[in-house]
Amino acid sequence: DLTGDEKINAKEFAYVSTKMSHKLGGFGTYTDVDQSAILASNSGLLNYLFGKDRSKCISREEFRMLHTNLLDEIIQLEFNEFDKDKTGSISEGDFCHFLLNKTKIPPSQKAKMLKKVDTIWPKKARGISFPSFKNFFLVLASGTELERGLFFLDVENIGVDLEEFRKV
Repeated sequence: DLTGDEKINAKEFAYVSTKMSHKLGGFGTYTDVDQSAILASNSGLLNYLFGKDRSKCISREEFRMLHTNLLDEIIQLEFNEFDKDKTGSISEGDFCHFLLNKTKIPPSQKAKMLKKVDTIWPKKARGISFPSFKNFFLVLASGTELERGLFFLDVENIGVDLEEFRKV
């Protein structure tokens, strides 16, 4: 909500999307062309949020709920990837596989780490429940949210003081 009117319109969404996109110039490189391309696209998300003619607005609460629901679904899908039997828990080893999945650690090092985990927790000892998995996932995601919040708070590139940081 860039205008402070408690609503998000398609133009605001497009502007923020271009600010958050990674481009050759780095994060935050913005052009009117980017915004126009986003608004003109036949995006299912944009059509859902703002209508095909981009005239609808959504409230911050509606957007927050959409974000929350999408994140919950992503977390559930990630968990289900390892909970094949639908028991509601995954092994400690599977949890480590999840954590190491997107790392840039060499495969041989990953194998050593996973072997240590399998030695300590041979099979599915106590396991990791879905609520614990979700809480951990949210902690990992929060780092990105903090970075994003600080990015938008410091739009003038002058830094963030302690009082502003507390707001985030």
